[in-house]
Amino acid sequence: MTGDRFSSDSKLVAENSLNFAKSINVTDDGKDAWIFDVDETLLFNLPYYEAHNLAFDEWMLLAEAAVLPASLRLYKELQQLGFTIFLLTGRSEPYRNATEANLRNVGYSNWEKLILRGPSDKGKPAGEYKSERRKR
Repeated sequence: MTGDRFSSDSKLVAENSLNFAKSINVTDDGKDAWIFDVDETLLFNLPYYEAHNLAFDEWMLLAEAAVLPASLRLYKELQQLGFTIFLLTGRSEPYRNATEANLRNVGYSNWEKLILRGPSDKGKPAGEYKSERRKR
């Protein structure tokens, strides 16, 4: 994840996603939505693992995760195309303020909703939790 390959793969995935998005006839009814995951998609936490001796919960509260440039570019272009943006994360509700601050600090804005784990999601595997939320 720290090498050139990760960066080039991120750019390729973002470009392919944008090409797909451009094929959609986006209407102004707000129903054309794009759902982004937060960690390791919009925010890059690897520097945490390399440089900090903190629990991940403490790291999230610092709101210092880096941006993934290809994702930010895709995010902004999707907004320009008229997509409604939703953000989905495995982080829990107590981390909302720090997560929103971190996202804004690195350039994300104007999302429709940030979806975090609530009390009923505790203990659910990430795949199950996120699949349920995407269906909603």
